[in-house]
Amino acid sequence: MDRPVWNTLGEAVLRYPSNTPLKTILKREGYGKDVLWEAMVRRWARYAMAVEPTNPLLILYWQMFFALYFYRLPAVGGQQRGSGNVISF
Repeated sequence: MDRPVWNTLGEAVLRYPSNTPLKTILKREGYGKDVLWEAMVRRWARYAMAVEPTNPLLILYWQMFFALYFYRLPAVGGQQRGSGNVISF
């Protein structure tokens, strides 16, 4: 997801009352959950690549990236892992 799309989405969120769920805003504005999910995974990958190799937090960045990346893959037998609401480690 490029920056103009993030800006457009940010403007859309601001048009709604603060107690409106993000899921509702995404549906009304025509954005799917997958668009945000992919952007979040890419962002964690960028963070991990930008951290110095000697930084002790590097492993945590990569752990978060892989947790998000593999969470969406189907499990053995074709069932999706988790409930889709939380990320468990």
